[in-house]
Amino acid sequence: MPSTKYVLNGEEVEKVYESFNGSYWVITDDSGEHPFGYACLAGSQQFAEWGYIDRNEIENMKRRDMAWEVPKKNWSFTGPSMIDIKEV
Repeated sequence: MPSTKYVLNGEEVEKVYESFNGSYWVITDDSGEHPFGYACLAGSQQFAEWGYIDRNEIENMKRRDMAWEVPKKNWSFTGPSMIDIKEV
């Protein structure tokens, strides 16, 4: 049975993180030193954008229990409306 894939704007999603302050990170390429993806920080939807993501920021927040990795089964309904992750 093939594994389920998820995409955001045509890009395959590898990981999703969220935080208590309303930040969301959708990682589409986690192969390098700096992951690439879509970030919406502190709920500021007007400033959300694609780009390289600071892995240390996420890890520091995870260590303080302020951020967590979203389980794959929840990807299709997580985050604000502009984060529309689709199952393919």
